[in-house]
Amino acid sequence: MPDTLNYDLLDRIIVFSCEFLGILYETDLEIEFDDELIEHKCGSCDIEDGVAQLWLNPYLDQKELITTIFHEMVHIRQMLNGDLVAGEGYKPSTWHGEKYDLNYNDLPWEKEAFELEKIMMEKFYEH
Repeated sequence: MPDTLNYDLLDRIIVFSCEFLGILYETDLEIEFDDELIEHKCGSCDIEDGVAQLWLNPYLDQKELITTIFHEMVHIRQMLNGDLVAGEGYKPSTWHGEKYDLNYNDLPWEKEAFELEKIMMEKFYEH
């Protein structure tokens, strides 16, 4: 876990994310964090066998890390719902059953994640 997040704050972020996104992580999902440096990325995620793995860039400041967690939690929900099936290697990802191989900012699941991360940041700081 990056040094800029303590466990209390991280717990609040995860609980808020799950409530906002309708994820029942207490029973449906285990969440693990890895602060392994990701080249030119803020974060990444994957789900396997009921475990969501979030990789976070440890060099981000606290606000960027929170935003990144919200963004990746949107992807977790997309994968849990079956909306997003992430491709591996050169295989394109699938969104609602249709394959997409576009620029990052044009991908529909990224557009949704960017939109929701902003809403989540506003609501999180309202509390």
